Amino acid sequence: MDLGRLQQLLAPFARTLDAAHRTDHAARVRERACGWIESESLHDAELALVQTLALLLPFRASLQQTATRAAVEAVFVEAGWSAIKIRELFRALERLPDAPKSLEEKLVADADTIDRLGLIGLVRAMASAGASGQELGEALASLRKVLARRLYTPYGHRDATAAREALRGLLREIESAFAQK
Repeated sequence: MDLGRLQQLLAPFARTLDAAHRTDHAARVRERACGWIESESLHDAELALVQTLALLLPFRASLQQTATRAAVEAVFVEAGWSAIKIRELFRALERLPDAPKSLEEKLVADADTIDRLGLIGLVRAMASAGASGQELGEALASLRKVLARRLYTPYGHRDATAAREALRGLLREIESAFAQK
């Protein structure tokens, strides 16, 4: 699969996404999920599928448009993917991040969740909130929901622990600062 070609095709859509959901987010998710495949010797996981799911994750809404989806599907057809495999990919995207089924989906879902935690998660949430005009309280409430988000793999659980604690501490600091005023 030529991920570069897919990235070129998606580039115009990336500019329409808020700062928290652009290609740098996809790159962090891809790096973490693929890192688990390597470090944990997950020979059953299909690396190309994980890379593709991670790349497409921020574009789920854009891919609901028929013309966009058709253009992306054409890239997969050119790469030799069967119609069934392409349909399964889009179904997997629909399940992410809250209802993954396959190992690949679970790896991407966990990597996405971890990217929403810690200092990076706080910064992403604030960027997204600012772009959408949310109040600070709404952004903090969404971060509290992220703390409770389910993880699907032992690697996700292990790696999320420190990031969850960091985010909890940051939330306590912010809430304390506002309580004093």
